[in-house]
Amino acid sequence: MQALIAKADTLLEALPYIQKFNGATFVVKYGGSFMDSPDPAVRTSVARDIVFLEAVEINPVVVHGGGKAITRAMEKAGLQAHFLQGQRVTDEATAQIVDEVLSREINPEVVATIRALGGRAVGFAGTEIFKCRKLWLDDRENPGRQIDLGYVGDCLLYTSPSPRDRTRPRMPASA
Repeated sequence: MQALIAKADTLLEALPYIQKFNGATFVVKYGGSFMDSPDPAVRTSVARDIVFLEAVEINPVVVHGGGKAITRAMEKAGLQAHFLQGQRVTDEATAQIVDEVLSREINPEVVATIRALGGRAVGFAGTEIFKCRKLWLDDRENPGRQIDLGYVGDCLLYTSPSPRDRTRPRMPASA
């Protein structure tokens, strides 16, 4: 009984925020220790929070990472991750692995978990909804010189893959 009372108190405390942010869009970065946890309960807890936001009329947009999974897949393929100034250098082979891991492994898992908890998620690959430009890194050791990171870019524009998405039918989850 005390657990139920504590949950009710938490909801009452959250009520002003739920009312204030009703209809707002929240971008949720899902990654790090949550994604890499071997404990399914930890991974599911984030999805449950995302579904809760949707239930209280807050529009969650989930953006997930996958750096460690990408590195593992690269090692399995015999490729070594290479970083310059903290940025991953991405050649064509690495870009294919990144797409495979993010769009065909992690994204479907995130979407399935949200749906299993009653959320209305739909997955998109970043290449489907973002327009980017090539990123050049300023060389700290040689001022005025730039470093080519390969297939690495800055996101310039979000484009909805469907006009229906503007009416909030589902929460997008993107790599």
